[in-house]
Amino acid sequence: MAKELAEARAHILDADPTAIIANHAFGLYELAMLHITNDDPDMKAARLAIDSLGYLVEGLRSRLDEAEAPLNEALHGVRLLFVERTAALKATSGGSTTVSDATVPDATVSDPSVSDADGVAETETADDEESEDL
Repeated sequence: MAKELAEARAHILDADPTAIIANHAFGLYELAMLHITNDDPDMKAARLAIDSLGYLVEGLRSRLDEAEAPLNEALHGVRLLFVERTAALKATSGGSTTVSDATVPDATVSDPSVSDADGVAETETADDEESEDL
């Protein structure tokens, strides 16, 4: 057991850290997609995964090498799907609160103009952004 653990550690240490981080980011994307596309979607869990992916991808901008473009595309796509799915769920439930925890995932991290005095990104809820284009 100790030998296998040592070999696994050596393998990880030899790997490109960018590839490992990108792999984890794609895992967050898959997690969000599973929650959004499930027959009984968990939009709160999807939002958590999307926000986590956003903070990772946008926070590491230009340090993700060749993984940056596909991760940005995945992030944009899953955010769009989240908004579409949330709207569809609200429409089919007659606007009930079945998706009340499903506010729009935080897309403000990469925009430094949308921050408070401490430099912390402010988030808005879906109700605040309904009249704005995402």
